[in-house]
Amino acid sequence: MRPQRLFTLVNMIRISLLLASTLICFSCKNNTGKKEEQTETAFFPLASILNEQWKNIDSLHLSVMKISTNEGVNDTVTSSLPELKKAAEGLINPDITQPPLNGKYRETSFADQTIPSITLTYASEDKSLAVQRLDILLQPDPVDNDKLRTIYMEKNETLGNIFVSKKILLMANRSLQVITSSKDSTLNIVKFSWDGIK
Repeated sequence: MRPQRLFTLVNMIRISLLLASTLICFSCKNNTGKKEEQTETAFFPLASILNEQWKNIDSLHLSVMKISTNEGVNDTVTSSLPELKKAAEGLINPDITQPPLNGKYRETSFADQTIPSITLTYASEDKSLAVQRLDILLQPDPVDNDKLRTIYMEKNETLGNIFVSKKILLMANRSLQVITSSKDSTLNIVKFSWDGIK
């Protein structure tokens, strides 16, 4: 009786090992063709959205107004599309959507059903980076592509020997505002308007 039990136990172990090795071989064969998933952040196409804004201004021949505020004094003048583009360069320079910067930012999203809106936020824990925060507010559209409402960016720069922070706000199809401030005070506010909104 004892030898038969031993024979059965040995056979069960052999069958278990055979099944285990078959499963291992099968799973290895299934994984050979798979690609590793990449977890890079898929950035909002900021540069192409800005180009759409500039094309609209150009094709509709919209006039661009520039309102500058320095030390509490406002100055309003007619501006141009090239000057507006130059002021908006701060939104895409440096370009956080490209290497090596794109790996240093994390995207979070928030959907607000009351407005309705979707906010995409790109932020980094690295305080040495120029762009500290980028918020993109979209209006969901179930039929067409989501519509851009605003782009807001906070960034740090050095102008000469002065460390400044910039806050840039683009309101789609309406205006661009750049607030430049130092540690102690607001240095400059420039607002471009191209929809008759001052």
